[in-house]
Formats: sequence, C-alpha cells, structure tokens
Amino acid sequence: MRIVTFVLGVFLFCTACTDNDDDFTQDESLSGEWVLTDVSCFCGFPEDVDFSVHTLNFLEEDHSVIIENDETTYYFHIAGTYSYTNIEGIISLQDTDQEYTYVVEDDVLTLTYIDEPMIADDEITYRYARK
Repeated sequence: MRIVTFVLGVFLFCTACTDNDDDFTQDESLSGEWVLTDVSCFCGFPEDVDFSVHTLNFLEEDHSVIIENDETTYYFHIAGTYSYTNIEGIISLQDTDQEYTYVVEDDVLTLTYIDEPMIADDEITYRYARK
C-alpha cells in the first residue's frame, strides 16, 4: 500500500509541475519589432504627432513584449518588458486587464482593444508596420 501511495504521489507531483504552454498560441507572425503608424479612436492628436517613437518587440520564445516609447507620451502601454498571453488571437498583457485582438497582414499588425461594453467611446485600434 505504501508503494502505491508513493507512486501516486510522485505521479501527481510530476503532473502538477508541468509547463502550462497549452494555453499559449504560438504565432511566429508576431515575432519581431513593430513601429506604430496609426491610432484610430475617439480621441484627438496634434497634427504633427510622431507615432514612430513607439515600438513593440514580441519575443515569442519567452512570451514577452518589449514596449518602447518617448518619455512623455505613450499610446499602447507604458514602456517596459511585459509577459503576455496569446490565446486564440487575443493578446493579454501581464498584470493588466487589457486584452486585444490582433491581425497580421502583409507586415501590418492591427491591435484592437476589447472594449468594455458599458463604457462609451473606449474603442481603439493600433496599426503597426514591421520594422
């Protein structure tokens, strides 16, 4: 009986410690550096706004994204390195409630914020070009 309990305990320990990448959708089309080219929302920007100071660099191998922008303005998120999940075409940034659908077509990445239905005018779409 002790052997059965021991074997069962080892089995449970091994299965509990497995890497849970089943919830992560690998998508090589995201990998690499992207430069912001346009933001579409119910918000205003100066005519001479330079979106190109904002970049994303998706590192698929460790499920992280490096966000860079100028020190005074950020559009997508505050600069830094963040873990993210990609589950069936929905990207979620670590430690935030922000979720985005994405589409990659002809070296253009389109991220669309999944808005809160009870909040008016929070729709926003970001377009990036591959660098």
